Amino acid sequence: MTHQFDIEIAEEVGINAAVIYQNIEYWCLKNKANNKNFYDNNYWTYNSIKAWKELIPYLSEKQIRTAIDKLISCNIIEVGSYNNAGYDRTKWYSIKGQMELPKRANGIAQKGEPIPDNKPDNKPDNKPDNISSLIKDVIEYLNIKAKKNFKAKSKKTIDLIKARVNDGFSLEDFKTVIDNKVSVWIEDAKYNIYLRPETLFGSKFESYLNENTKVNKNNNNTWDGWK
Repeated sequence: MTHQFDIEIAEEVGINAAVIYQNIEYWCLKNKANNKNFYDNNYWTYNSIKAWKELIPYLSEKQIRTAIDKLISCNIIEVGSYNNAGYDRTKWYSIKGQMELPKRANGIAQKGEPIPDNKPDNKPDNKPDNISSLIKDVIEYLNIKAKKNFKAKSKKTIDLIKARVNDGFSLEDFKTVIDNKVSVWIEDAKYNIYLRPETLFGSKFESYLNENTKVNKNNNNTWDGWK
């Protein structure tokens, strides 16, 4: 994958922000060519910070947030919200003055011809039915792995899982967190009680996701402490 940036933009806001700007401009122009995501007289694109991190792996999430804030503060891009679901907080971005942007010759748009959509959208599919299915799958997986009997209809559990989904985490991320903590807490009488939604899917979710459990010579998992 090759990343490009506009030198003038880089001089104003730095290379990190210029790379992100180039991505936003690309998708806004692509959506303009395909007549998609047109709101309030602008064409928009969307991404979570986690999705940005996957697209630009050499930048940290903090660097990405700083770069986007720089683009916004310099009035180069604007941010909005046009999600179908009220709980979906995926951010949308558009280019300031984009209606005057020239059509590019690099495959974005040629002679006004729409570009076929041959790539999936980055936006998480967070429609209510899919969220309900995800919540059910997460709780079912937790109950099987931790030998518990939690209910998928608990409001507190639903709110916790929705919050993590809004942060950009997937079903596989929930399963990884469950696996990580079950491996170190399932046989521990003191910590077994923490194999519950309010602990696993709360503010420490990302740190649990990134934990590395180790297996000792007796095939028992060890852990360096409750992080």
